[in-house]
Amino acid sequence: MSVDGVTESIQLDNENQLKMLQMLVTSNYKKLLQFVSKYHNSDYMEIAELKVIAEIENQAQRMCSEQKNPNSLFRLMNIDDVISFKFEDLEQELKKISPLVLKAIRAIGVNHSSIKRNSKKNEHSLLPGLMNATNTLLMCRNKNMNKCQAVNSMILRKGDAEKTCIDRFSSMQIALSYCTVLDKQLELGNNLRDIVNSWVEESSTELESLVDLYDIANTTDSIEMSLDLRDDTQSHILDESFFDKRIISSVT
Repeated sequence: MSVDGVTESIQLDNENQLKMLQMLVTSNYKKLLQFVSKYHNSDYMEIAELKVIAEIENQAQRMCSEQKNPNSLFRLMNIDDVISFKFEDLEQELKKISPLVLKAIRAIGVNHSSIKRNSKKNEHSLLPGLMNATNTLLMCRNKNMNKCQAVNSMILRKGDAEKTCIDRFSSMQIALSYCTVLDKQLELGNNLRDIVNSWVEESSTELESLVDLYDIANTTDSIEMSLDLRDDTQSHILDESFFDKRIISSVT
């Protein structure tokens, strides 16, 4: 049954039904739910549920659409995205594009009573789990929504997870496939040669500078030693007893 079908089946025979329809048109879901809970009308409840579900589906579709949301942070554009990854950025995108989806995920995942009892637990600490759950659901809808899965896969590879382990997580939409992970690792290393060459060039420049300084220091020392030797020789020549001492020492 569609939302429109349910709407058509209810006769607008009183003021309350008109109010409810106005809430639906203006997407005032908070007041709509308050209205439904107040009157406990099964028809109202059915319309409210279908309307909310339809809106969640529309927002999820908008999130996954490359036309409507081409730069989604939930989509892995290139491997460098993994390096700059932040869960807070994903949350901000949901707030902007799919606020009702975020509210639904928070309604399921955040237990405010538990947070009050546990000083170490807060909404920020729950964010990785909430965003992972959201990305998993989005990937079920569209396989290209795989940012968290890429991060999870790299963590698994870092921990020496075997192929069967990664592939099992992949089947649960928690990670990428093992072959894809290997490809992403290769992408990460594509510019490694350039990085190493850059380090070598920088190190070579620094080394040449050190060698130049060393040569200058040695040359300076040699010049100073030559000057000292010259001065010492001249002083000995000027010393009349110098030759007499050398003669005596050579005889003895």
